[in-house]
Amino acid sequence: MYDEGHFKREMRKASVIVVSENVAPQPHEYLNIDASRLGQFADVDHVSIQCPLFSLQIQPNEDTLLWSVLDALVPAPWAQAFVSSMLTAAHGANFLHLRIERDWLEHCRTWPNQGDGIVRDNCMNNSDTMDTVLPSFGFKTDVPLLVETYWDDVNPQSVEMQAVTRLIDQGYQVRKAEDIFHRGTELDR
Repeated sequence: MYDEGHFKREMRKASVIVVSENVAPQPHEYLNIDASRLGQFADVDHVSIQCPLFSLQIQPNEDTLLWSVLDALVPAPWAQAFVSSMLTAAHGANFLHLRIERDWLEHCRTWPNQGDGIVRDNCMNNSDTMDTVLPSFGFKTDVPLLVETYWDDVNPQSVEMQAVTRLIDQGYQVRKAEDIFHRGTELDR
């Protein structure tokens, strides 16, 4: 999905060398690695990352590295045409990736309580209050709001879905992203 060559070139500019999966050590060879202490493998400093936002313990002085990684993630050439067509279809819209499916809600019930003393309070950030959060960030009601989630697994009675309904009641043009790219119909309440 991402342009690996571009990613490697950009990471090299940030003094990070990216190796292919078949050369990298296996994940079980790492112990509590974070960005402030690189691990050693074959006398080479490195870090293994599955999900950077959950696996890295970013320190305030490491935000430049994080932004370098995020900026280096661009679509692969074969995916760029698809991305461009989606952006053209959604011209001028705001996007909201909303994880409110039943599996995610269940995950978030157990996520904070791992028993290891680590504070995990970031699972449902504002999902149930987005009707007050979006206006506070200046999201306009006259701009379509494309909401992406797996709608077949959303409980229509959930607090999070009620927040989507309140957005509609406030005049937001809430649309399912899947419909914009196919039919362009508004989200039913």
